[in-house]
Amino acid sequence: MIEAMLSEMTTTGIEHYILGRYAFHAGYFNTVGINAHRAFEFILKISIVKSTKDPNMKKYGHNLSNIYNKHCSERKLDPKIRRKFIEALQTFEEMRYPDSLNGQAVQIKLVSKEKSGTLIRFGKAPLINVCFNLHEYDLVFREILEQCSINTELVKTIAKGSSKDALFNQNESFTQDF
Repeated sequence: MIEAMLSEMTTTGIEHYILGRYAFHAGYFNTVGINAHRAFEFILKISIVKSTKDPNMKKYGHNLSNIYNKHCSERKLDPKIRRKFIEALQTFEEMRYPDSLNGQAVQIKLVSKEKSGTLIRFGKAPLINVCFNLHEYDLVFREILEQCSINTELVKTIAKGSSKDALFNQNESFTQDF
C-alpha cells in the first residue's frame, strides 16, 4: 500500500516541478511558486514516509518549513543549508491565503541564472519581495530526490512530448542539473 502511494506521489510531485518550470518560462509569477511549493511538499513528504514508514502525511500539513525540518531530522541533514530557499517557497503557500500575509503585498522576481541570486524572502510590511531562481530550484529539487533515493531520471521519463523538448533542449540549467 505504501509503495503504490509513494509512486503516485512521486509522479505528482515531479509533475508539479515540471509545471513550475513551465510557469517560470511563461512568466506566470504566482503559478511558479504554487507549483514549486507543491512539488517540494510532495517530495519532502515522500522522504518522511520512506523514513518513518508512517503513511499519514496529513499530520504534516502544508507548512514547507515544518515539513523540511522533519525531512532533515529524519535524514540527519542540516536544515540551515536550504532554509532561505524553503522559507521563500513557503511565501507562495501564504499567498494562497491572503489573510496570513497580514496586509503585506508580495513582489516576485524571476531569474534563471546561478549568478542572479537565490530564492529568498526579504522585506517588511507592506511589501515582501521573493526572488525565484530557476537554477536553484533545479538544484535543490535534484538534491532532495537524491536524499530520498528517487531516481532523478524519472523527471525525464515523466516529461512528455513537447514538454520534454522545452525542458531539456532550451534550458541549460536544467540539462546541466539533470
